[in-house]
Amino acid sequence: MIPLGSGPQISGPPTDEMLATLRHVKWCVLATYACVVGRFLADDPFGAINDLFGGLFGTFLLKEDPQLAGCYKCLQDSPLGSMSEGGLGCLMPYLFMAGLNGIFSALRLYTIASRFGTLLPCTSRLVCFLPIWLLGSCLSQIGAASLCWQ
Repeated sequence: MIPLGSGPQISGPPTDEMLATLRHVKWCVLATYACVVGRFLADDPFGAINDLFGGLFGTFLLKEDPQLAGCYKCLQDSPLGSMSEGGLGCLMPYLFMAGLNGIFSALRLYTIASRFGTLLPCTSRLVCFLPIWLLGSCLSQIGAASLCWQ
Protein backbone atom coordinates (compact mmCIF):
# COMPACT_ATOMS: atom_id res chain seq x y z
CA MET A 1 0.00 0.00 0.00
CA ILE A 2 1.37 3.40 -0.96
CA PRO A 3 0.66 6.09 1.63
CA LEU A 4 -0.90 9.19 0.16
CA GLY A 5 0.00 12.54 1.62
CA SER A 6 -3.15 14.27 2.75
CA GLY A 7 -1.48 17.50 3.77
CA PRO A 8 -1.44 18.95 7.23
CA GLN A 9 -4.32 18.27 9.58
CA ILE A 10 -6.57 21.30 9.99
CA SER A 11 -6.87 22.16 13.66
CA GLY A 12 -7.48 25.11 15.90
CA PRO A 13 -10.34 27.56 15.84
CA PRO A 14 -11.88 28.40 12.46
CA THR A 15 -11.10 31.73 10.82
CA ASP A 16 -13.83 34.29 10.13
CA GLU A 17 -14.00 33.17 6.50
CA MET A 18 -14.39 29.54 7.59
CA LEU A 19 -17.11 30.52 10.07
CA ALA A 20 -19.09 32.21 7.30
CA THR A 21 -18.93 29.04 5.19
CA LEU A 22 -19.65 26.76 8.14
CA ARG A 23 -22.87 28.70 8.83
CA HIS A 24 -24.12 27.50 5.45
CA VAL A 25 -22.86 23.97 6.13
CA LYS A 26 -24.91 23.98 9.35
CA TRP A 27 -28.14 24.38 7.36
CA CYS A 28 -27.08 21.50 5.10
CA VAL A 29 -26.49 19.31 8.18
CA LEU A 30 -29.90 20.23 9.62
CA ALA A 31 -31.54 19.46 6.26
CA THR A 32 -29.76 16.09 6.27
CA TYR A 33 -31.26 15.31 9.69
CA ALA A 34 -34.71 16.19 8.31
CA CYS A 35 -34.08 13.78 5.43
CA VAL A 36 -33.17 11.06 7.95
CA VAL A 37 -36.65 11.31 9.45
CA GLY A 38 -38.30 11.46 6.03
CA ARG A 39 -36.42 8.46 4.70
CA PHE A 40 -37.30 6.39 7.77
CA LEU A 41 -40.96 7.31 7.31
CA ALA A 42 -40.73 6.51 3.59
CA ASP A 43 -39.51 2.98 4.39
CA ASP A 44 -35.85 3.52 3.45
CA PRO A 45 -34.08 2.65 6.72
CA PHE A 46 -30.64 1.94 5.28
CA GLY A 47 -30.61 5.19 3.33
CA ALA A 48 -31.72 6.98 6.49
CA ILE A 49 -28.83 5.43 8.42
CA ASN A 50 -26.38 6.64 5.74
CA ASP A 51 -27.80 10.14 6.08
CA LEU A 52 -27.67 9.85 9.87
CA PHE A 53 -23.95 9.09 9.74
CA GLY A 54 -23.46 12.08 7.44
CA GLY A 55 -25.36 14.27 9.89
CA LEU A 56 -23.28 12.98 12.80
CA PHE A 57 -20.05 13.75 10.94
CA GLY A 58 -21.40 17.24 10.29
CA THR A 59 -22.29 17.71 13.96
CA PHE A 60 -18.76 16.78 14.99
CA LEU A 61 -17.41 19.22 12.39
CA LEU A 62 -19.59 22.03 13.74
CA LYS A 63 -18.82 21.55 17.42
CA GLU A 64 -18.22 25.29 17.90
CA ASP A 65 -21.60 26.26 16.41
CA PRO A 66 -23.91 27.64 19.15
CA GLN A 67 -27.00 25.81 17.86
CA LEU A 68 -25.28 22.42 17.50
CA ALA A 69 -23.03 22.65 20.58
CA GLY A 70 -25.60 20.89 22.79
CA CYS A 71 -26.01 18.07 20.29
CA TYR A 72 -22.23 17.79 19.97
CA LYS A 73 -21.85 17.67 23.78
CA CYS A 74 -24.40 14.86 23.96
CA LEU A 75 -22.56 12.92 21.23
CA GLN A 76 -19.19 13.58 22.87
CA ASP A 77 -20.47 12.12 26.15
CA SER A 78 -21.71 8.99 24.35
CA PRO A 79 -19.54 6.12 23.04
CA LEU A 80 -19.32 8.03 19.73
CA GLY A 81 -17.22 10.64 21.52
CA SER A 82 -14.21 8.35 21.45
CA MET A 83 -14.14 8.49 17.64
CA SER A 84 -13.07 12.10 17.29
CA GLU A 85 -12.50 15.35 19.12
CA GLY A 86 -14.57 17.15 16.52
CA GLY A 87 -13.88 20.52 14.96
CA LEU A 88 -11.98 21.17 11.76
CA GLY A 89 -10.20 17.81 11.98
CA CYS A 90 -13.51 16.31 10.77
CA LEU A 91 -13.61 18.48 7.65
CA MET A 92 -12.16 15.98 5.15
CA PRO A 93 -14.03 12.93 6.51
CA TYR A 94 -17.28 14.91 6.40
CA LEU A 95 -16.53 16.17 2.89
CA PHE A 96 -16.05 12.62 1.59
CA MET A 97 -19.00 11.17 3.53
CA ALA A 98 -21.37 13.91 2.38
CA GLY A 99 -20.10 13.74 -1.18
CA LEU A 100 -20.52 9.98 -1.45
CA ASN A 101 -23.94 10.02 0.23
CA GLY A 102 -25.05 12.80 -2.12
CA ILE A 103 -23.87 10.92 -5.20
CA PHE A 104 -25.55 7.67 -4.13
CA SER A 105 -28.78 9.52 -3.32
CA ALA A 106 -28.64 11.13 -6.77
CA LEU A 107 -28.15 7.74 -8.42
CA ARG A 108 -31.09 6.27 -6.51
CA LEU A 109 -33.19 9.30 -7.42
CA TYR A 110 -32.26 8.86 -11.07
CA THR A 111 -33.28 5.20 -11.07
CA ILE A 112 -36.67 6.04 -9.55
CA ALA A 113 -37.25 8.91 -11.99
CA SER A 114 -36.28 6.79 -15.00
CA ARG A 115 -38.45 3.89 -13.85
CA PHE A 116 -41.61 5.90 -13.16
CA GLY A 117 -40.99 8.92 -15.37
CA THR A 118 -41.60 11.32 -12.48
CA LEU A 119 -40.24 12.19 -9.05
CA LEU A 120 -43.63 11.74 -7.41
CA PRO A 121 -45.07 8.41 -8.64
CA CYS A 122 -48.03 8.52 -6.23
CA THR A 123 -49.32 10.35 -3.17
CA SER A 124 -51.39 7.69 -1.43
CA ARG A 125 -48.66 6.36 0.91
CA LEU A 126 -45.60 7.73 2.70
CA VAL A 127 -43.27 5.61 0.55
CA CYS A 128 -44.43 7.64 -2.47
CA PHE A 129 -42.58 10.66 -1.09
CA LEU A 130 -39.20 8.89 -0.96
CA PRO A 131 -37.92 10.68 -4.10
CA ILE A 132 -38.57 14.04 -2.44
CA TRP A 133 -36.47 13.00 0.57
CA LEU A 134 -33.79 11.62 -1.74
CA LEU A 135 -33.68 14.94 -3.57
CA GLY A 136 -33.36 16.81 -0.28
CA SER A 137 -30.62 14.46 0.88
CA CYS A 138 -28.77 14.75 -2.41
CA LEU A 139 -28.92 18.55 -2.53
CA SER A 140 -28.04 19.09 1.13
CA GLN A 141 -25.08 16.72 1.16
CA ILE A 142 -23.62 17.67 -2.21
CA GLY A 143 -24.11 21.30 -1.22
CA ALA A 144 -22.29 20.72 2.07
CA ALA A 145 -19.47 18.86 0.32
CA SER A 146 -19.00 21.68 -2.18
CA LEU A 147 -19.00 24.26 0.63
CA CYS A 148 -16.41 22.23 2.56
CA TRP A 149 -14.28 21.90 -0.56
CA GLN A 150 -13.85 25.69 -0.69
